[in-house]
Parts: sequence; structure tokens; C-alpha cells
Amino acid sequence: LAFWSMTIGGFTIAALGTAIFFHLDAIFGSLLYSEHLSKMYLSSATVAAVANLASGYLIETKRPLSIMAGSLSFQFVTFLCGGIVVRWQLSPWSLLIVGGVNGLSMGTFNACMGIAY
Repeated sequence: LAFWSMTIGGFTIAALGTAIFFHLDAIFGSLLYSEHLSKMYLSSATVAAVANLASGYLIETKRPLSIMAGSLSFQFVTFLCGGIVVRWQLSPWSLLIVGGVNGLSMGTFNACMGIAY
């Protein structure tokens, strides 16, 4: 069960994380957000680096499946926040939050797959 949980969770995060980055221009393509996409890239990369280090530490004390569950939850929140930003036309600065949550998902995912898998 643990093998398949990690494998399916890892595939889901990799597929969705890749999809969101390849389609950022289409998702946030309106004039309101198009020139602010760099905010999302920057916050995602910065938070992913910190989350990767923190998750590497947590793997020593927590079960990797728990960290993978957190990563999947952060992935869900990424899509939820992205949808809310677009639907309600929130400030371009809200892309920092979307990118940060995506970074949490990617950073914890990388630690799980790199260390525990």
C-alpha cells in the first residue's frame, strides 16, 4: 500500500505541477495578470527550496506518507487559490500566494520522492 500511495501521489503531483507551469499563460492570460506572472515563478521557486529543506528534516521524524499527503493537499490548495484569483479577479499580488502554495507542494514532493522513495 505504501509503494502505490507514494507512486500515485508522486505521479499526480508531477503531472499537475507540470501542467500548471506549462499553462500559466493560458490560466492567467488576462491583461490583469499576464505581466505579473514572474511573481508566481519567484514565490514558487523560493518557497519550494525552503519546503524541500524543511521536508527533508521532517522525514526523519514523520512518516513519508504523511508528508506526501500534505504535498497533495497543497497541490489541491494551489488549484483552488488559482481558481479563486481568476474567478474573483483578485489583485496580481495574489499570484504570490498561488506560487507559494505551489512551491510548498513541489518542495515537499521533491523531498519525499528524493529521500523516501
